[in-house]
Order: sequence, then structure tokens, then C-alpha cells
Amino acid sequence: RITDVPVRPAAAPRPGNGGTRLVGDSMAMATVRREIATFAPLDQTVLITGETGTGKECVARLLHEQGAHPRSPFLPLNCAALPDALAESELFGHARGAFTGADRDTPGLIAAAGEGTVFLDEVASLSPRLQGVLLRVLETGDYRPVGGKRMRRRTARVVVASNRPLTEAVAAGEFRADLYYRLARFTIDVPPLRERREDIPQLCRHFVALAGGGSQLGISDALLTRLQRHDWPGNVRELRNEIERMVVLAPGSSELGDDALFARDATPPAAGPAAAAELPSRFPAAPGMPPVRIPGVTKARLRRRSILALLQQLGQLSRAEVVEAVGCAPSTATADLRALQRCGLIERIETSGNLRTSYFVLAATTGDSP
Repeated sequence: RITDVPVRPAAAPRPGNGGTRLVGDSMAMATVRREIATFAPLDQTVLITGETGTGKECVARLLHEQGAHPRSPFLPLNCAALPDALAESELFGHARGAFTGADRDTPGLIAAAGEGTVFLDEVASLSPRLQGVLLRVLETGDYRPVGGKRMRRRTARVVVASNRPLTEAVAAGEFRADLYYRLARFTIDVPPLRERREDIPQLCRHFVALAGGGSQLGISDALLTRLQRHDWPGNVRELRNEIERMVVLAPGSSELGDDALFARDATPPAAGPAAAAELPSRFPAAPGMPPVRIPGVTKARLRRRSILALLQQLGQLSRAEVVEAVGCAPSTATADLRALQRCGLIERIETSGNLRTSYFVLAATTGDSP
């Protein structure tokens, strides 16, 4: 991702000077910054394109923070993470009695955002019917909650993103051409990391500082050279994960070398046979952080790094699985997951109205080290 990190400030961001920032001084980054500065004040729908992991949500946040209503909510929705019916309810809300379990009127993201921004990631995943509904909302500003009888008026800005070229989806008959033309008026293309390799040293130092809690851990020239030669199919997200893995597995080191680079098949420091045997079959290896005391690193930080390592390996975790894998109380797992959410490192995916069915994934954007 081109980004980098939404750093959550203690106070609300000032107009045009929010907490999100981009890392990198390449020409590609300068172009993205210029386009953000041009489109942000327009308060119009913007299409953000780019490969997975390039930082499209970070760009969306910057559009919001530099726009006319930076103090209003920024509400993201991953269209690919929800079934059609649930995505419609999440976006537009629903009326009481609209479906089983709908015991009250519930506002959707469009209403909850007020004058803020609703960010629709992976918009190509929407069904043809929801694409038609979205087109009407963008063109007229009117929408109807699921099961509702009254039309409502949109005041929120809508920003959408796609990691798949929408022109390809249109040609394949999977995306409405009229919606594409409506979205493509203002477009920001986020370049892949391989097209801005000169930013990699700066990104690495940034991620090392975050993963190391602000320590002065160095990076060898040999490591930087190898990092710049890699193509990074996962882009900035992959780079950050690799740097965090190296920092976690090198406690006490003063400099990161290239000896452990991309050594994903190597066995990490283990907690011992007994501890490893306690892990359920879903967890093929130890959480990725040896449960030993490291000077200056708290037990909470060790647990949270273990959770991140598991998410990188498995893709998603429920709270119950965190309790089982890390070996902590449910209340402790809840506190750790909330801390990682506040840092912008993980996201909670709600599969129903019952939070017990939620699961957690690595966030599309990155945040402060927990």
C-alpha cells in the first residue's frame, strides 16, 4: 500500500491536517498527493484503484480528512466480506420487521456518517441489484432502508475502491457500465510498490519504528538492497508484515540483517513441546512470538504481537480462538482485540447482529503499534 498509517490523534483532526499520512517521496507518491489535494475539497464521489495492499483505504481517509467535514465519521465497508442482503442493510439500514430479528429501526452507514464519508472497498463484489441501488443513490441522493416505506436523503460522501480493474469487470458483464462511468469521473490510481522501489527504505524504517515501539533498531544495507529487489506482490501490506515478523523474531538485536528475510518456512522460537501441544489443530505453529520476557516489552504487547502473527498466518480469528491460542481469559482477549482495533491493525467483521459471531482480520490500513 502506498500508505501508511492512520495514526489516531488524541483530539479530533483539524481540517486538512488529520492523522493519516503517506510515507514516501517518489514521483508516484507526489502524484497521488496532488490528486488527493485536488479532489478532497470537491466533496464528490472518487474511485480509488490499485492492487491489493497498496493502501486504498488510506487514500480514502486522506480524502475525508482534507475534505469539508473532517470531524464527521469515516465509515468503511468491505463489500466482499458480507452477503448481499447484509451489505444492503449495513449500507442503507433497515426498518423494524424487515426480516427476522429486525426488532427496531436501524440506521445504515449512509445515515450514520452524516456529512462524513462512507468508504466502499471492493465495490466490484456488489451484486448487479445492489450496483443499481448504488447508482441511484449516487445520481439522485435518495435511498430507502430495507423494508422501509419512506425515502431518505444522503448527505454523506461516498468513496469507492477496487483492486480489480473495473473496465475488465464491465467487459465481462459483471459490473454495470453506467455505474462505472458514474464512478470514473474522479479517479486516483494507487501504484504498486514495485513501481516505487525508491520508497522502500523509508517505509522500512517507518515500520521498524512502529513494530519496535519507537526503538532505534537499525536496518542493514544488505537487507535494504534485497528488499528493494523484491517485487512485493502484496505491496506495502506485505512489506509491513515482513518487517514486523523480522522485528518480532529478533528480540535484543541492534540491527536487522538479511539472514532471516523471507524465512517463512523456518521454525520460529518455540515455547516448548508442552506449550506447542496445547494448541488446537487449527493453529499449525506457535503464535509467532516466544512467550519469554524481553526487557522493555510488556506481556500485553507480547500477546498482541502473537495475535497479529496468527492473523498473518491464518487470515482470520474469532475471540474464542484467540483465547484458546494465546491462553488468556476472554476479558483479556477482548481488551487486546480492542487495542489492536484502535491502532488500526485489525478489523472486526460482523457476520450477524450477534457480536459473538464476529471474527477479526488484518486491517486494510495500518496503525500505531499496540
